[in-house]
Amino acid sequence: MNKYKKVIFVVSISFPLLFIIKPTISQAKEYSSLFISHEVIEKNQLKAETNNDTIQLAIQQLIRKAKRELTLGPYSVVYSKVNPLNVDPHNYSSVSTYWWPDPEKPEGLPYIRKDGVVNPERDFYDKKQSVDFHKGIETLTLAYLYSDDSIYAQRAFYLIRVWFIEDSTRMNPNMKYAQFVPGRSEGRSFGIIESRNFLYVLDYASILHQKGELSTETYQDLMHWAETFLDWLLTSDHGKKEKEAINNHGTWFDVQAMGFAILTNRKDVINEIAGSFYKRRVKNHILRDGQQPEELKRTKAFFYSTFNLLAITQFYQLALHANALPDKNRDSILKSIHQAIDFLYPYALNPEKWPYEQIQGFEGGQACLAEVLLVLGNLYPQENYIHRAKKIPLPLEIRNDLIIKYGIF
Repeated sequence: MNKYKKVIFVVSISFPLLFIIKPTISQAKEYSSLFISHEVIEKNQLKAETNNDTIQLAIQQLIRKAKRELTLGPYSVVYSKVNPLNVDPHNYSSVSTYWWPDPEKPEGLPYIRKDGVVNPERDFYDKKQSVDFHKGIETLTLAYLYSDDSIYAQRAFYLIRVWFIEDSTRMNPNMKYAQFVPGRSEGRSFGIIESRNFLYVLDYASILHQKGELSTETYQDLMHWAETFLDWLLTSDHGKKEKEAINNHGTWFDVQAMGFAILTNRKDVINEIAGSFYKRRVKNHILRDGQQPEELKRTKAFFYSTFNLLAITQFYQLALHANALPDKNRDSILKSIHQAIDFLYPYALNPEKWPYEQIQGFEGGQACLAEVLLVLGNLYPQENYIHRAKKIPLPLEIRNDLIIKYGIF
């Protein structure tokens, strides 16, 4: 388990917005990001300054979360956890999510698969804290961008250094032992999907660096980590196998490889992945009627369909950012995204009509589809993506999180 102390406290929501958004728009320093739009945050700030209740409440929720994040962590792969593989503690390790002890076998070995049913043992390893780390950095960085209060940026800087840089706590740049299955394997290619958290964290680190809150030395160390990790993705047996996956795992592999390649300016990798993406990930994966057969096989078919569509959309966003897609491929990918949206959208509005298996609720899939629409809405504001996103029923907290990143919808 981890060694972090849990802190319980109450933060008042009645503080004036004056203390949330301190800089004027003209004072804001622009930045470039793979996923976050400087223009969206500027528009949100302007709306908050004109007393827009929706954005004010979303920012208040963000600041409450950020204040809590100041007390959480730090996170590191070396902190106390179960280590049955007896490997270097600097290596990331996680137990495969849907594998369980076999009740009919001594000591439960080898484990057996129960698709869609989460084994709580995963919390004993690095998956949970990698998610907490990503969410912490995201919350702190966004709180800094909205408030201009360096206390959030500096906490994010500290957490990033602990996870990636400090000799005693840094993570080795590989996922060799991710999603191991007791009695079957020490690690599997499927575990690579968990490292997408680190791509998002490094993108936020890039923003902090551009804003002068993260030192050049630390940023260079982070980019060295990213390039080393990218090389591992491209050359390791796990990486090669994950690249060949025909479901969402292969799509998320490409998102990571493209993202890390853009961060480290690996144009050879950018061009190779962008050039093959439509044929490899989209053409045979999304049918003309918008169905994604590899995801519909799953016991959480709605979630995995939207989850894969989000990966395709994020890759599309990255490829546009890098100006790496030929026009024909760009149009074909967008057409396929539209087909998938049209298939899934009616069920996001009326989940009870979903004709496939979904053993867990629809909330996660609805959030994924809303995010797809919001990403596209920011790319093509003249289209009706935002209007469609508005109609998807979402809990207020999730809606507020999306508003902070993508604007009011």
